[in-house]
Amino acid sequence: MSGRQGGKAKPLKKAKKPQRELDEEDKAHLEKLKSQKKAAQDMASKLGKGPLAGGGIKKSGKKNRRGGLIETTMLTKHKIVFLGDQSVGKTSLITRFMYNTFDTHYSATVGIDFLSKTMYLDGGNSGEDGPRTVRLQLWDTAGQERFRALIPSYIRDSHVAIIVYDVSNRGSFESVRRWCQYVHEERGDDAVLVVVGNKRDLPSTQRCVTSDEGAALCEELGCALFFETSSRSGQGVVPLFKKLALLLTERDDSDGHGNGNGSGNGGACAGGGQAATTIDVGVNEGSAAGEQCSC
Repeated sequence: MSGRQGGKAKPLKKAKKPQRELDEEDKAHLEKLKSQKKAAQDMASKLGKGPLAGGGIKKSGKKNRRGGLIETTMLTKHKIVFLGDQSVGKTSLITRFMYNTFDTHYSATVGIDFLSKTMYLDGGNSGEDGPRTVRLQLWDTAGQERFRALIPSYIRDSHVAIIVYDVSNRGSFESVRRWCQYVHEERGDDAVLVVVGNKRDLPSTQRCVTSDEGAALCEELGCALFFETSSRSGQGVVPLFKKLALLLTERDDSDGHGNGNGSGNGGACAGGGQAATTIDVGVNEGSAAGEQCSC
């Protein structure tokens, strides 16, 4: 007889694997995931139930008893790719805009990262269309040379290219022309070009590029916008994205009311292109045009 008594044999319990202790990097990664999940939940609660798929314009709002939409807002999606040399602050700029935070520990972007944020705006130029909802898809690219081959495919279907340089790094400023040329090769004159001088919070003695130089280059290249920002303090970050969102909705209206394709000639990368809309955001006190730095 079998030693087993009546009934089914109980399955053997699997031994629990000891859990690995999380280091500081793991904890930071988990915190970032939690922040992204919370941001996605907040976005979903604002936009209503169900995922928003596809591009172009979508209508959002509550349904009345007859199935029609009331309190309708227009949702337009735009893909924005961030370009620039390594360590200029592309990721920090996105993080400040998305979560209003700044990480003092530098970590280089590996490959491509993607985040999305929705902005709510008033009506267009006429004000007759009601509120507009703009979803900005932010694509963060790595500045290292080894990831350079990945970037053209992300530029190819983008609506906006934001080229970032470090005001304390002359080399990153001189690379703006090259990044602009990359966009021109993939998108022609269709993409909106924006130039951003980051780290404007640094002391004037560390500044290697004046605000006037940045604005002049932006105008020469025919870029649509020029801003100076600080990811650390948040200076200029929200105004940058708000101005960009307003510009995109105006272009959508002029292109036939919001096809979200970013067409137009605001991305010319040669002299004599469309004049740039430059925003005077000022510089740190004591930094005058042409002032030399210690770098």
